[in-house]
Amino acid sequence: MRIYFTLITITFLSCSEEKPKQLTSTVDTNLIYTSMNTRSRPDEELEAAILSNGDIDAYEDLRISLLEYPLEEGAIKGEMYAKIMANKYHHPQAYRDVFQYMATCNGSTLECLSKIKKDSAIYYLKTAIQMGDSSSMELAKEYNIAY
Repeated sequence: MRIYFTLITITFLSCSEEKPKQLTSTVDTNLIYTSMNTRSRPDEELEAAILSNGDIDAYEDLRISLLEYPLEEGAIKGEMYAKIMANKYHHPQAYRDVFQYMATCNGSTLECLSKIKKDSAIYYLKTAIQMGDSSSMELAKEYNIAY
């Protein structure tokens, strides 16, 4: 009998008419979503800093910014600034970048390039290796380029 009374009590207590609490959430509609490639300065300012004094931070920011560009446009602009950083300021990564921009045409081969462009791309890659850029050594292996 005692068990029967306990079960009835538990049943009544568990069936109370208390309404469940409603979960509410608020959404901030004022959020501004930006790309993960957002840069610290406008492209024009980055370009000026690269041209005037070889600003490596500006170069890095511009490289990231170019990821937002259409592929061909980004490659053309990227190659131009990489050549400036390589030829004028002797930045090792820029030498590798020139190679990569030139080699974007066909995966891991350079067959799409003319002999002159292919030789030029390989020159930039080998120069980066000579300057101690270890990532360039990996690229040379990937493209089967002796260094």
